Amino acid sequence: MFKEHEAIFHTASNKLEAIAQWQREPHKIFFAAGCSTGLDLKDDMCRLNIILKANYPSQNDVGVRKRMCRPDGNYWADLNVLRHVIQASGRASRNERDYSATIILDERLVREIDKHYSEIPTYFKEALNFTLLSEQKEIIKNLYFSLTRKFR
Repeated sequence: MFKEHEAIFHTASNKLEAIAQWQREPHKIFFAAGCSTGLDLKDDMCRLNIILKANYPSQNDVGVRKRMCRPDGNYWADLNVLRHVIQASGRASRNERDYSATIILDERLVREIDKHYSEIPTYFKEALNFTLLSEQKEIIKNLYFSLTRKFR
């Protein structure tokens, strides 16, 4: 979907170098994974943040499976997902004068937000805007399919 000269991708080993390249070439699109921590896109570095998929705990991880067997396992997993999304959303808005838009394309997150609404920070709740029209859903589905094909 994107040619190499239009986008910057990274792996776990070259994330810092990719960020530095993007700072030198801000006209490019920066695709980042694992952005709930370790990424500071302050001031005018980023105005649009797109989260394709919420980061659900991996059921292949032995520690996660053990944690999920506890009575509060689902609650823990839900809050973990919300924490990651809130943190990833905040990567591009770092202070009260900074601003950005975050688009979350994972509609499963609506269920998590609805279930734990009272536990979500007020600043995040005030920024929420659930808009998903049927034609937007089709666009998102096609975009997601294109992007996942690119990364596999």
